[in-house]
Amino acid sequence: MKSPLFLSTIVGLSFAATAHAGSLAPLVQEVAVVTPAPMIVADTGSDWTGGYAGASLGYATGDAKSENASGDLDGYGGTLFAGYQRDFGTFVLGGELEYLIGGVSDDEGSFEFDNGVRGKVRMGYDAGQTLVYGVVGASYANASFADRDIEAAGYLFGAGVDYRVTPAITVGGEIIADRFDDFNENTADEANVNTVSLRVAYSF
Repeated sequence: MKSPLFLSTIVGLSFAATAHAGSLAPLVQEVAVVTPAPMIVADTGSDWTGGYAGASLGYATGDAKSENASGDLDGYGGTLFAGYQRDFGTFVLGGELEYLIGGVSDDEGSFEFDNGVRGKVRMGYDAGQTLVYGVVGASYANASFADRDIEAAGYLFGAGVDYRVTPAITVGGEIIADRFDDFNENTADEANVNTVSLRVAYSF
């Protein structure tokens, strides 16, 4: 038979354990699990399919040759352009028309490009927000030489890169080489113009 002292000790320990457990219950109930808020990342998109239009500002250098004279060309100019392209996954194909304005001339001012038009075929690599592309196409220019108006058709090639800042706004850079042969009236035999430009476009 257990002694009264032993029984009273067991009972006392039982009450103490119950009271202690009860005192911990509110602490356990007050613990809350905090879930971190999800990060919100702006979706700038990676599909380059659609139309676009924009403007550019560039600097050009080159040379012009005629039967009796030759000279180095340089100057600043701008363009207005519009185009459409299709994204096939990682390959992007499109076409673009560009109108050139501004003056590129020689040091004496005897030869000057007044304006022109470019027709481009663009082929590029879709790297998400960045599009790297090459360009081939045709060029047409109005110019003046020795106070006479002349015109010429030629070809172009080059490369560029576009970066999508937002789903609608794109900025980029482009290098274009225009090659003109056989200006009318034999005023100039050929002209080579290389242009580096910065571009801004709106996609729609």
